[in-house]
Amino acid sequence: ENPSISQDGSKVVWEYGRGHGSQIHIYDFNTRIGQELYGMPGGDQEYPSVDNEWVVWEDNRNGNWDIYMKDLATGGVEQRVSTSPGDNRVADISGDIVVWQSVIGGVADIRLKNIVTGVEQAVTSDAAYQNSPRISGDLIVWEDYRNGNWDIYKKDLTSGVESPLASGPSTQARPAIDREKVVYEGTAGGSYDIWMDIVPDTTPPVISKQSPAD
Repeated sequence: ENPSISQDGSKVVWEYGRGHGSQIHIYDFNTRIGQELYGMPGGDQEYPSVDNEWVVWEDNRNGNWDIYMKDLATGGVEQRVSTSPGDNRVADISGDIVVWQSVIGGVADIRLKNIVTGVEQAVTSDAAYQNSPRISGDLIVWEDYRNGNWDIYKKDLTSGVESPLASGPSTQARPAIDREKVVYEGTAGGSYDIWMDIVPDTTPPVISKQSPAD
């Protein structure tokens, strides 16, 4: 259930045994080895996501939902990613950045953490309900209810700019992203269809940070 494949296509992760102490499983297409990644007796691990050597998932071992991760390269002990109270769910990862939904006191926001620097911060703190964050490179997309219906919002982490991607009186929900392509469910045509938007990367690349020569 809930499979996720790494952006390079080398690994797939999924959950197994929901309702009976669900566990995270992984299969490596290069080594052709599959294994149980983690299973906590008496707890549930759900909605995994994988990129390169990192796997993240939601975990209720502490009585509420937290985000955990594991480095496949070292095979080390899993680590807790989220530090905020309440429930932290539906994580996604791209490179060194993990994003997830954080629900505190009934308010749902999107947060991120750089797993290299350890810096955690809010992606959006609008008072409305936000859900289903997805990330690819420096672009994050999510469901957002700030306009009274479900829309898709985006944020460019390089520029820091947040803006609507797909909005209007109809429903836009459940986004997925790969680089500049974003797909989502939408009812603009009167029924649920799959829509796609292209988000060009307009952030100028940094060629060199060195001072110009004399």
